[in-house]
Amino acid sequence: MVEKGIPPLNKIEDEIERIWTEEIKRDFLERKILYYEGTLQGAFYHYLRPFIDQYPRLRMFLEYRNDDLKCTYDLLIQKGPRNEKWVDQGHWMKEIGDYWIVMEFKFVPKLSDKGAQKDIQKFQKLKKYDESIKRVYFCSIDKNVKLHRYVNYRGTWYDQFYREARGVLRKNEWDFFVLKPEDDWE
Repeated sequence: MVEKGIPPLNKIEDEIERIWTEEIKRDFLERKILYYEGTLQGAFYHYLRPFIDQYPRLRMFLEYRNDDLKCTYDLLIQKGPRNEKWVDQGHWMKEIGDYWIVMEFKFVPKLSDKGAQKDIQKFQKLKKYDESIKRVYFCSIDKNVKLHRYVNYRGTWYDQFYREARGVLRKNEWDFFVLKPEDDWE
């Protein structure tokens, strides 16, 4: 069932994959404008914004803070409520609505597994908190090619929800791809 003002999930997944494998790859390898995590987040937001703007109920936030969980998420795509209401919470803001897609980014020449696991644990907290989430993405540009995946998720809720967007150096060539549960990468 397609909701009014919301794209089918596979359509936004295809756009995320296109942005990662084409735009981010070009910005990193050719334009050389990605230097750290903040530039990676900003570039990704820049490329995804026109897609999001086509759907009136979608919203996108950078560095979204969930005070209940005491976690900040790098990028959050949210489905706005059908009947929006303005609420006064010391300042005017709209109710956040349903979390839909959550992304964490890492840009580190030598990404440690501990740094990745810390971000991935935030996904677990959020999934327990909000059942509306359809996808979580861990996006990294790193040289840690020995690590096949950052999450061993077989038999967990990650089976359906978790994706890894990777940019890795293999045999002196950079490769950008998105891993889904059914994919094996070596």
